[in-house]
Amino acid sequence: MKGIKPLNHEQAKRYIIKNSNLDNEIGFLYLLKNNYAINTEYFIEIMEALENVVNELYYKELNGEILKCIYTIIFWCRSWLSKDGLLDKRLTDFQKEKLISYTEILEETLYYLLLGNKEEAFWRYNEYLDGR
Repeated sequence: MKGIKPLNHEQAKRYIIKNSNLDNEIGFLYLLKNNYAINTEYFIEIMEALENVVNELYYKELNGEILKCIYTIIFWCRSWLSKDGLLDKRLTDFQKEKLISYTEILEETLYYLLLGNKEEAFWRYNEYLDGR
C-alpha cells in the first residue's frame, strides 16, 4: 500500500462509498462536482481501498455496492467531462487530462477485476504511482 494503511473489508468499503457519494463533503465526487477540484489523495484512497477489498475477497465476491460505487465515479467523471458537461469549461486542459487518466485507471481496474485478473487490474495504477 502506498498511501493508506491496510484496511479490512468494511473499512475499505466505507472509503469507496465515501468517495462516490455526491453529498459527502469530504469525497472525490463531491469536491469534483461542487468545487471543480480533482483530489489526488482521494483518488489514491479509492484505488487502495479497492485493492484492499480485492486482497481480502476473491473478485466474484465483490459486493454490488462496491461495484456500484466504482461505476458511479466512472459514470459521473465521464458525464461531467463531456462537451458542455459540468466540468467542460471549468477545468484546465491539464486538469481534464488528469481526470480522464484517473477515470481510465478506475475503469481498467474494474474491467480486469470483473474478468478475475487481479494481477492485471492494478498494473496501470501502479505505473501511475511510479510516475510512468
